[in-house]
Amino acid sequence: MAMEEALKTIGGIGFSLLSPTEIRKYSVAEITQPETYDEDGMAVQGGLMDNRLGTLEPGQKCGTCGNTATRCPGHFGHVELAEPVLHIALIDDINKLLQTTCRACGRTLLSQQELDIYRQRLGKITDFTPALKDEVAKEILAKAKKVKLCPHCGKQKYQIELTKPTTFHEITEEGGATRLLPVAIRERLERITNEDLE
Repeated sequence: MAMEEALKTIGGIGFSLLSPTEIRKYSVAEITQPETYDEDGMAVQGGLMDNRLGTLEPGQKCGTCGNTATRCPGHFGHVELAEPVLHIALIDDINKLLQTTCRACGRTLLSQQELDIYRQRLGKITDFTPALKDEVAKEILAKAKKVKLCPHCGKQKYQIELTKPTTFHEITEEGGATRLLPVAIRERLERITNEDLE
């Protein structure tokens, strides 16, 4: 039995972002204090050196697993932000999603028939055609940018303008620009269906 287990190989590793719910679920401590240590040199509960996150001192035990510094893997904490913020590494993806989805219903700005054709093409991706996904994404982006009315709900599409690094504006037909705050962007992105997101 042990020999069979030793022969298992890893098929792959995936990297992704955790949702806020998952982050809270896996977190062992909410960081709420700006102080790291108190006057006695002890780690502040709810601070960046909270002993529930692990310990660096050789004789101390971790507040979560009870192990010493050599055996404790370290544990996950979180900070609750007062408002949503845009992650700088995701700005290009956010821009593409805002450009290709309806501001009202969140659907991709292509007809259902076109979306079904793209789904069929994406279903044909193999190990030999990994670039097909990027090719389809570029086609969808190019087509959706030209759409004036959402084919699903009929709402008018406004132009989205990105001012680097993280400022988005929606340009109305009258030429006025309205800044899209992170909370509004988050609401829009939450409207996108999982099926369309693929």
